[in-house]
Amino acid sequence: MITTLHFAQQIAAPPATVWFVLWNDLQYRQWTGIFGEGSHAVSTWQPGARVHFLTEDGSGLYTVIERMEPPHHMVFRHLGQIEDFEEIPPKEGQPAMHDRYELTATPDGTLLQVWIDGQWAQTDGMQQAFPLALQQVQQQAENIRVKVQTIVPCTIAHAWHCFTTPRLIEQWNFASADWHCPSASADLRVGGQLHTRMEARDGSVGLDLLAQYTHVQPPEQLHYQLADGRMVWVNFVALPDGTTRVTQQFEPENIH
Repeated sequence: MITTLHFAQQIAAPPATVWFVLWNDLQYRQWTGIFGEGSHAVSTWQPGARVHFLTEDGSGLYTVIERMEPPHHMVFRHLGQIEDFEEIPPKEGQPAMHDRYELTATPDGTLLQVWIDGQWAQTDGMQQAFPLALQQVQQQAENIRVKVQTIVPCTIAHAWHCFTTPRLIEQWNFASADWHCPSASADLRVGGQLHTRMEARDGSVGLDLLAQYTHVQPPEQLHYQLADGRMVWVNFVALPDGTTRVTQQFEPENIH
């Protein structure tokens, strides 16, 4: 009979952010460090791909990604052990064993559940360590942000005006000269909607950004939530020389 362990962790972050923490190399090394120094995974992270789960000394497990549906489902099927970075063929008749990760969106963020089969599930160390690892996932997911900052040569009031006025948003809301922002709208109040459209100037591709304002405090703080649940925080600080420091922080998604 195969032993299966079940773990669950409620995380105050959207599934896309939790997924990013689980499988991005830097974040993965941090939360799996609970199991051993130098813990890491080697894979292309595509459905059907091999994964080598390794420790610093080159021992571990090799698996295949049996199911991958970002950002909600990941299932690994164990194939065998690794010693000195080499795959060891499994014993004949060895039963199929899996690790299953399920991320469910909840009103408070994400319910992360994990089911572990096989030899890892039979060790006291796994039963004690995995809850600690999931707490580390929670801490990373609830605090991970991308930060962008610049100094603009104008007063804080004017910086706020340029950042929040639709006709002015259309003049700056694109990353390079071969893109533009043909339209923008902003109902600047808590519960109001922000909608911007970005397109390549040759018309080959475009995307919409939809968000809802959650905090509006002119001319210093502006927070909004994107349609996929991720948060954005923008702060404006007046500097002694008359310029303004604008800082934007946002929760990353798992593709870009």
